[in-house]
Amino acid sequence: MAKKRHLFWFISGCGTLLLSALLLLSGCYKENLAPYTYPEKAVVIKEILLDCQQSQLSKQAFFWNQIMGFELVASSATGFSVMVGNSKLTFRKGQTGYGGIYNFTLDVPENQIESVRLWVLKRSGIVPNAETNAEIQHKSKLNAHSLYFRDPVGNLIECIARHDLANAREGEFDQTMFTGISNVSVVTRNVKDCGDTLYKYFQYAGVDGTSNSVKLVGGNSGTLTLHIPTRPFFPTEDIVAFPYRIEIVISNPSNQAFKLPGTETFIRSEP
Repeated sequence: MAKKRHLFWFISGCGTLLLSALLLLSGCYKENLAPYTYPEKAVVIKEILLDCQQSQLSKQAFFWNQIMGFELVASSATGFSVMVGNSKLTFRKGQTGYGGIYNFTLDVPENQIESVRLWVLKRSGIVPNAETNAEIQHKSKLNAHSLYFRDPVGNLIECIARHDLANAREGEFDQTMFTGISNVSVVTRNVKDCGDTLYKYFQYAGVDGTSNSVKLVGGNSGTLTLHIPTRPFFPTEDIVAFPYRIEIVISNPSNQAFKLPGTETFIRSEP
């Protein structure tokens, strides 16, 4: 009888521990899926200027204009620009002769992510999640779905469908449905100083719930990602962030121009 009582209490105790563990995991899971709380002021990106090797400029121009189908609005021996929705994407000859590997985001209609996947597959390859091998990423904290591809020089580009934005479109997806560049990764050795500087000049606040190593700054429709060096860009394990030269032009009532601390990123604002 004593052995049975001991066995009962042992099983009961194990059950209690298991239930506690499940409750703890459940709580963590829900906390992890809690959506970000965005500040009101979003970053409106008018243009990004990225460095590229001189020998690769023609290949890049062919890809972004002829393969992706974006309108070519400027072209010279040292660079070119295409329009992606309301934003301008510019590639220019690198100062050192070497371009960087950049990470930026293009917005697409919130109901079109599967059509975007099929469209991109005809023009480039999808970069899958290194852990799950999924081609479409469910970003619950952003209330969004996204996918990634690379251009001919290796830049990592995200296409994101933000479900909080009222931008659904019907019909077959094409390049005219891209709405613009909504995020750029700024690689910095000092995330806090960069965040403080952006708040000082533009009142761009940090997004609650993001970390000190990869921090979002801005609002729901437009952000900058402050990203520490040598950490891989999501969703990869081998595309590592380094602080290459980049210029970001944002919409703002006042004209400003400065370099963010601990970066090779130049910010320019204009009305």
